[in-house]
Amino acid sequence: MSSDPQLIRRPEVLRITGLKKSTLYTLMGLDDDPFPPNYPISERGRAWIKSEVLDWCERRRKATRKLTSIERAAQLKLADRDSMVNRKTG
Repeated sequence: MSSDPQLIRRPEVLRITGLKKSTLYTLMGLDDDPFPPNYPISERGRAWIKSEVLDWCERRRKATRKLTSIERAAQLKLADRDSMVNRKTG
């Protein structure tokens, strides 16, 4: 059983993202990770699929978020472990 995607209108998209209307449409035109497209829901109405908007927000958050010192230390530890494994198998 498939569930229908939840559609949201522009005011909700702007509320979720914190973007202004002009920025939203600029981001939709980008080649690199564009904002999700909107879909016609009536003759003049358009809507976005909420899950696509939330996925885009999460990708942006992950791409721009700074790591905490604990996360950085964990990454370094994993990198060291991987390099030791590569030396043993290489």
